[in-house]
Amino acid sequence: MAISTLVKFCDRVGIHWVARSIIFIVYLLKGKKIKNVKFNAQLSLWEYQVGKSFFLTQELSWFSSDEYYLKTLQRYAGFFYMPTLGDMVIDVGAGVGEEVQPVARLVGPTGKVFAIEANPRTFGILAYFCKKNHLANVNIFQLAITEKAGHVFIDDDGAYGVQNSISNRAGGAQFKVESISLDDFIDGNSIAYVDLLKVNIEGAEQFLVKGMSKSLFKIRRVAISCHDFRFNAGESEFYRTRENVVSFLQKHFNIFYQKSGDPVRDNYVYGVNKNCTNASSFI
Repeated sequence: MAISTLVKFCDRVGIHWVARSIIFIVYLLKGKKIKNVKFNAQLSLWEYQVGKSFFLTQELSWFSSDEYYLKTLQRYAGFFYMPTLGDMVIDVGAGVGEEVQPVARLVGPTGKVFAIEANPRTFGILAYFCKKNHLANVNIFQLAITEKAGHVFIDDDGAYGVQNSISNRAGGAQFKVESISLDDFIDGNSIAYVDLLKVNIEGAEQFLVKGMSKSLFKIRRVAISCHDFRFNAGESEFYRTRENVVSFLQKHFNIFYQKSGDPVRDNYVYGVNKNCTNASSFI
Protein backbone atom coordinates (compact mmCIF):
# COMPACT_ATOMS: atom_id res chain seq x y z
CA MET A 1 0.00 0.00 0.00
CA ALA A 2 2.85 2.39 0.85
CA ILE A 3 4.48 1.78 -2.54
CA SER A 4 1.19 2.33 -4.36
CA THR A 5 0.58 5.58 -2.49
CA LEU A 6 4.09 6.82 -3.27
CA VAL A 7 3.76 5.97 -6.97
CA LYS A 8 0.40 7.74 -7.26
CA PHE A 9 1.77 10.80 -5.46
CA CYS A 10 4.79 11.03 -7.78
CA ASP A 11 2.55 10.61 -10.79
CA ARG A 12 0.07 13.23 -9.58
CA VAL A 13 2.69 15.90 -8.94
CA GLY A 14 4.40 15.23 -12.28
CA ILE A 15 7.54 13.47 -11.06
CA HIS A 16 7.06 10.78 -13.69
CA TRP A 17 10.67 9.61 -13.69
CA VAL A 18 10.43 8.66 -10.00
CA ALA A 19 7.13 6.85 -10.52
CA ARG A 20 8.59 5.13 -13.58
CA SER A 21 11.63 3.93 -11.63
CA ILE A 22 9.50 2.49 -8.82
CA ILE A 23 7.26 0.62 -11.25
CA PHE A 24 10.26 -0.74 -13.12
CA ILE A 25 11.78 -2.10 -9.91
CA VAL A 26 8.46 -3.64 -8.75
CA TYR A 27 8.06 -5.46 -12.07
CA LEU A 28 11.57 -6.87 -11.76
CA LEU A 29 10.94 -7.97 -8.18
CA LYS A 30 7.79 -9.75 -9.34
CA GLY A 31 9.82 -11.62 -11.95
CA LYS A 32 8.29 -9.81 -14.94
CA LYS A 33 10.49 -9.32 -17.98
CA ILE A 34 9.91 -5.58 -18.18
CA LYS A 35 12.04 -3.75 -20.72
CA ASN A 36 10.70 -0.25 -20.46
CA VAL A 37 8.03 1.94 -18.87
CA LYS A 38 7.40 5.53 -19.87
CA PHE A 39 4.74 8.21 -19.82
CA ASN A 40 3.34 8.64 -23.34
CA ALA A 41 2.57 12.36 -23.32
CA GLN A 42 0.77 12.26 -26.67
CA LEU A 43 -1.78 9.74 -25.40
CA SER A 44 -1.57 10.83 -21.74
CA LEU A 45 -1.09 7.18 -20.83
CA TRP A 46 1.58 5.00 -19.29
CA GLU A 47 3.23 2.67 -21.76
CA TYR A 48 4.98 -0.56 -20.77
CA GLN A 49 7.03 -3.07 -22.67
CA VAL A 50 6.88 -6.41 -20.89
CA GLY A 51 8.58 -9.16 -22.83
CA LYS A 52 7.66 -8.59 -26.48
CA SER A 53 4.34 -6.92 -25.73
CA PHE A 54 3.35 -3.31 -25.21
CA PHE A 55 0.59 -2.22 -22.83
CA LEU A 56 -1.14 1.06 -22.01
CA THR A 57 -2.79 2.14 -18.76
CA GLN A 58 -4.35 5.35 -17.56
CA GLU A 59 -2.81 5.01 -14.12
CA LEU A 60 0.49 3.48 -13.17
CA SER A 61 0.22 -0.20 -12.28
CA TRP A 62 2.28 -3.36 -12.13
CA PHE A 63 -0.21 -5.92 -13.44
CA SER A 64 0.15 -5.46 -17.22
CA SER A 65 1.37 -8.63 -18.89
CA ASP A 66 0.28 -11.20 -21.48
CA GLU A 67 -0.63 -13.59 -18.67
CA TYR A 68 -2.83 -11.06 -16.88
CA TYR A 69 -4.94 -10.18 -19.91
CA LEU A 70 -5.22 -13.80 -21.01
CA LYS A 71 -6.60 -14.67 -17.56
CA THR A 72 -9.00 -11.72 -17.78
CA LEU A 73 -10.27 -13.03 -21.11
CA GLN A 74 -10.71 -16.51 -19.63
CA ARG A 75 -12.66 -15.19 -16.63
CA TYR A 76 -15.04 -12.99 -18.60
CA ALA A 77 -15.72 -13.15 -22.36
CA GLY A 78 -13.86 -16.42 -22.86
CA PHE A 79 -15.38 -18.32 -19.95
CA PHE A 80 -17.33 -20.78 -22.11
CA TYR A 81 -15.23 -20.58 -25.25
CA MET A 82 -11.68 -19.47 -25.84
CA PRO A 83 -10.87 -18.67 -29.48
CA THR A 84 -8.62 -21.16 -31.24
CA LEU A 85 -6.34 -21.22 -34.27
CA GLY A 86 -8.11 -20.06 -37.43
CA ASP A 87 -11.18 -18.57 -35.71
CA MET A 88 -13.03 -15.51 -36.95
CA VAL A 89 -13.90 -13.21 -34.03
CA ILE A 90 -15.91 -9.99 -33.94
CA ASP A 91 -15.09 -7.88 -30.87
CA VAL A 92 -17.69 -5.11 -30.42
CA GLY A 93 -16.51 -2.60 -27.84
CA ALA A 94 -12.86 -3.50 -28.22
CA GLY A 95 -11.74 -0.60 -26.02
CA VAL A 96 -8.00 0.02 -26.04
CA GLY A 97 -7.21 -3.57 -26.97
CA GLU A 98 -6.46 -5.39 -23.71
CA GLU A 99 -8.46 -8.43 -24.83
CA VAL A 100 -7.90 -7.91 -28.55
CA GLN A 101 -4.26 -8.91 -28.19
CA PRO A 102 -4.78 -12.34 -26.53
CA VAL A 103 -7.62 -13.11 -28.96
CA ALA A 104 -5.43 -12.17 -31.93
CA ARG A 105 -2.67 -14.46 -30.71
CA LEU A 106 -5.05 -17.34 -30.04
CA VAL A 107 -6.57 -17.24 -33.56
CA GLY A 108 -3.12 -16.91 -35.13
CA PRO A 109 -2.22 -15.91 -38.68
CA THR A 110 -4.98 -18.07 -40.18
CA GLY A 111 -7.67 -16.37 -38.08
CA LYS A 112 -8.94 -12.83 -37.98
CA VAL A 113 -10.25 -10.35 -35.42
CA PHE A 114 -12.65 -7.57 -36.35
CA ALA A 115 -12.19 -5.05 -33.52
CA ILE A 116 -14.89 -2.38 -33.34
CA GLU A 117 -14.71 0.67 -31.08
CA ALA A 118 -17.04 3.66 -31.28
CA ASN A 119 -15.37 6.25 -29.06
CA PRO A 120 -12.89 8.18 -31.25
CA ARG A 121 -10.51 8.87 -28.36
CA THR A 122 -10.45 5.20 -27.38
CA PHE A 123 -10.22 4.14 -31.02
CA GLY A 124 -7.07 6.20 -31.46
CA ILE A 125 -5.46 4.36 -28.56
CA LEU A 126 -6.64 1.02 -29.98
CA ALA A 127 -5.06 1.84 -33.34
CA TYR A 128 -1.76 2.75 -31.66
CA PHE A 129 -1.88 -0.39 -29.51
CA CYS A 130 -2.49 -2.74 -32.47
CA LYS A 131 0.27 -1.13 -34.52
CA LYS A 132 2.73 -1.21 -31.63
CA ASN A 133 2.06 -4.92 -31.04
CA HIS A 134 2.14 -5.81 -34.76
CA LEU A 135 -1.35 -7.36 -34.69
CA ALA A 136 -1.53 -7.97 -38.42
CA ASN A 137 -4.59 -10.22 -38.15
CA VAL A 138 -6.70 -7.49 -36.51
CA ASN A 139 -8.89 -5.18 -38.58
CA ILE A 140 -10.09 -2.12 -36.64
CA PHE A 141 -13.24 -0.05 -37.20
CA GLN A 142 -14.48 3.15 -35.59
CA LEU A 143 -18.22 2.43 -35.51
CA ALA A 144 -21.15 2.10 -33.14
CA ILE A 145 -23.03 -1.16 -33.63
CA THR A 146 -26.75 -0.54 -33.14
CA GLU A 147 -29.99 -1.65 -34.78
CA LYS A 148 -29.63 0.49 -37.91
CA ALA A 149 -27.37 2.73 -39.96
CA GLY A 150 -27.10 6.39 -39.01
CA HIS A 151 -25.36 8.27 -36.21
CA VAL A 152 -25.36 8.15 -32.42
CA PHE A 153 -23.88 10.34 -29.72
CA ILE A 154 -21.37 8.95 -27.22
CA ASP A 155 -20.52 10.54 -23.90
CA ASP A 156 -16.98 11.89 -23.70
CA ASP A 157 -15.53 11.01 -20.32
CA GLY A 158 -12.19 12.55 -21.25
CA ALA A 159 -10.34 9.27 -20.88
CA TYR A 160 -10.57 5.71 -22.18
CA GLY A 161 -14.32 5.80 -22.73
CA VAL A 162 -14.65 2.41 -21.03
CA GLN A 163 -18.01 3.32 -19.46
CA ASN A 164 -19.43 5.55 -22.17
CA SER A 165 -23.12 5.33 -23.03
CA ILE A 166 -24.74 6.03 -26.38
CA SER A 167 -27.77 8.17 -27.15
CA ASN A 168 -29.73 9.30 -30.19
CA ARG A 169 -29.71 12.88 -28.87
CA ALA A 170 -26.89 15.38 -28.60
CA GLY A 171 -26.17 17.02 -25.28
CA GLY A 172 -23.18 17.91 -23.12
CA ALA A 173 -19.72 16.61 -23.96
CA GLN A 174 -20.31 14.03 -26.66
CA PHE A 175 -18.89 12.55 -29.86
CA LYS A 176 -21.07 12.04 -32.93
CA VAL A 177 -20.27 8.59 -34.31
CA GLU A 178 -21.40 6.62 -37.35
CA SER A 179 -23.65 3.68 -36.49
CA ILE A 180 -24.39 0.48 -38.37
CA SER A 181 -26.23 -2.75 -37.70
CA LEU A 182 -24.32 -5.97 -37.11
CA ASP A 183 -26.08 -7.45 -40.15
CA ASP A 184 -24.74 -4.66 -42.37
CA PHE A 185 -21.27 -4.90 -40.84
CA ILE A 186 -21.03 -8.65 -41.47
CA ASP A 187 -22.43 -8.31 -44.98
CA GLY A 188 -20.27 -5.30 -45.83
CA ASN A 189 -17.09 -7.08 -44.79
CA SER A 190 -18.01 -10.35 -46.56
CA ILE A 191 -17.75 -12.34 -43.33
CA ALA A 192 -18.85 -15.89 -44.08
CA TYR A 193 -19.01 -17.08 -40.47
CA VAL A 194 -18.27 -15.90 -36.94
CA ASP A 195 -16.79 -18.32 -34.42
CA LEU A 196 -17.28 -15.87 -31.57
CA LEU A 197 -19.22 -12.63 -31.29
CA LYS A 198 -17.79 -10.82 -28.27
CA VAL A 199 -19.68 -7.74 -27.03
CA ASN A 200 -19.09 -5.20 -24.27
CA ILE A 201 -20.77 -1.89 -25.10
CA GLU A 202 -22.14 -0.50 -21.84
CA GLY A 203 -25.87 -1.04 -22.28
CA ALA A 204 -26.02 -0.71 -26.09
CA GLU A 205 -26.16 -4.52 -26.37
CA GLN A 206 -29.95 -4.06 -26.25
CA PHE A 207 -29.72 -2.25 -29.61
CA LEU A 208 -27.11 -4.56 -31.14
CA VAL A 209 -29.33 -7.65 -30.92
CA LYS A 210 -32.09 -5.84 -32.82
CA GLY A 211 -29.80 -5.54 -35.81
CA MET A 212 -28.41 -9.08 -36.11
CA SER A 213 -31.44 -11.12 -37.24
CA LYS A 214 -30.17 -11.71 -40.77
CA SER A 215 -26.74 -12.89 -39.56
CA LEU A 216 -27.84 -15.39 -36.93
CA PHE A 217 -27.07 -18.41 -39.09
CA LYS A 218 -23.45 -17.23 -39.41
CA ILE A 219 -22.78 -16.69 -35.71
CA ARG A 220 -21.67 -19.83 -33.87
CA ARG A 221 -21.15 -18.45 -30.37
CA VAL A 222 -21.78 -15.24 -28.44
CA ALA A 223 -20.37 -13.73 -25.25
CA ILE A 224 -22.31 -10.57 -24.44
CA SER A 225 -21.70 -8.43 -21.38
CA CYS A 226 -25.03 -7.19 -20.08
CA HIS A 227 -24.97 -4.28 -17.67
CA ASP A 228 -27.71 -4.96 -15.14
CA PHE A 229 -25.05 -4.68 -12.44
CA ARG A 230 -24.90 -0.94 -13.19
CA PHE A 231 -28.69 -0.69 -12.88
CA ASN A 232 -28.55 -2.66 -9.64
CA ALA A 233 -25.93 -0.21 -8.37
CA GLY A 234 -28.37 2.67 -8.79
CA GLU A 235 -27.80 3.78 -12.37
CA SER A 236 -30.57 4.31 -14.92
CA GLU A 237 -33.00 1.81 -16.43
CA PHE A 238 -30.93 2.03 -19.63
CA TYR A 239 -28.49 -0.51 -18.18
CA ARG A 240 -31.16 -3.13 -17.45
CA THR A 241 -30.47 -5.14 -20.59
CA ARG A 242 -30.11 -8.84 -19.82
CA GLU A 243 -33.77 -9.76 -20.06
CA ASN A 244 -34.11 -8.24 -23.54
CA VAL A 245 -30.85 -9.75 -24.77
CA VAL A 246 -31.71 -13.23 -23.50
CA SER A 247 -35.28 -12.99 -24.84
CA PHE A 248 -33.88 -12.46 -28.33
CA LEU A 249 -30.99 -14.90 -28.18
CA GLN A 250 -32.76 -17.90 -26.65
CA LYS A 251 -34.78 -18.45 -29.82
CA HIS A 252 -31.57 -19.26 -31.65
CA PHE A 253 -28.94 -20.05 -29.01
CA ASN A 254 -28.54 -22.31 -26.02
CA ILE A 255 -27.88 -19.85 -23.20
CA PHE A 256 -25.38 -20.15 -20.32
CA TYR A 257 -24.28 -17.97 -17.39
CA GLN A 258 -21.63 -17.91 -14.72
CA LYS A 259 -22.41 -18.17 -11.03
CA SER A 260 -19.24 -16.68 -9.60
CA GLY A 261 -20.62 -14.08 -7.21
CA ASP A 262 -18.95 -11.35 -9.29
CA PRO A 263 -21.80 -9.21 -10.70
CA VAL A 264 -19.85 -8.28 -13.82
CA ARG A 265 -19.00 -11.89 -14.68
CA ASP A 266 -22.46 -13.15 -13.77
CA ASN A 267 -24.12 -10.69 -16.15
CA TYR A 268 -22.32 -12.11 -19.17
CA VAL A 269 -24.66 -14.04 -21.46
CA TYR A 270 -23.02 -16.91 -23.34
CA GLY A 271 -24.73 -18.60 -26.24
CA VAL A 272 -24.17 -21.49 -28.62
CA ASN A 273 -26.06 -21.49 -31.89
CA LYS A 274 -28.58 -24.32 -31.83
CA ASN A 275 -27.60 -25.17 -35.38
CA CYS A 276 -23.86 -25.25 -34.59
CA THR A 277 -22.74 -28.86 -35.10
CA ASN A 278 -19.66 -28.55 -32.86
CA ALA A 279 -21.43 -26.71 -30.05
CA SER A 280 -20.88 -29.54 -27.57
CA SER A 281 -17.12 -29.06 -27.75
CA PHE A 282 -17.13 -26.39 -25.03
CA ILE A 283 -20.26 -26.95 -22.98
